[in-house]
Amino acid sequence: ARLSAREGAWTLALSLALPKTWLEKHGVAGPSLQRYRLSMRRIALTFILLPSLVQCGDDSGGPSEPTVLEVAGVWTWSQTLDDDAKGVSCSDQGTIDISQTGSTFSATITTTGACAVPSGSVPRSGSASTAGGQVSGQDIGFRVEPLCQYAGTLAGTPPNVMNGTITCDAAFFSDIGDTISLTGTWQASR
Repeated sequence: ARLSAREGAWTLALSLALPKTWLEKHGVAGPSLQRYRLSMRRIALTFILLPSLVQCGDDSGGPSEPTVLEVAGVWTWSQTLDDDAKGVSCSDQGTIDISQTGSTFSATITTTGACAVPSGSVPRSGSASTAGGQVSGQDIGFRVEPLCQYAGTLAGTPPNVMNGTITCDAAFFSDIGDTISLTGTWQASR
């Protein structure tokens, strides 16, 4: 049977203790015997407490919080979106202005660009607010309501590049008179 850390420590400490008869035979008695027994108790206590202390780690009272990467500020932004089946391809660029509190954030995306549709080109410009912005390790994600989900990764120390994918729910696109489902990529840098 395997011993627990505490049981193993007791076994080791007790194995260090010499039998009283051996000590007496070798002239260890009186105050010397008391010092020896006190030393053995200290050694035993060290072996008993050491595994507990090692398991405790720091004394902060709990697990430490991971460092949240800082993404607040104005980033240069671009994205491309396509629905190949409907012949729609959109591309735009602009800025994303992020306000961050801890691991959550909100942002305003301001863009200009155009969508290529079967009948020609349709200009796009404007701004949109994000919702549900979250930073977790190197991952970042947010929504542009009500349709599009953005997921990506951060790079650099501190982060100076982020990029990822976009998935938009099906929506009616008046410029072609049909419902489209856009997917694509996005990137930002500062």
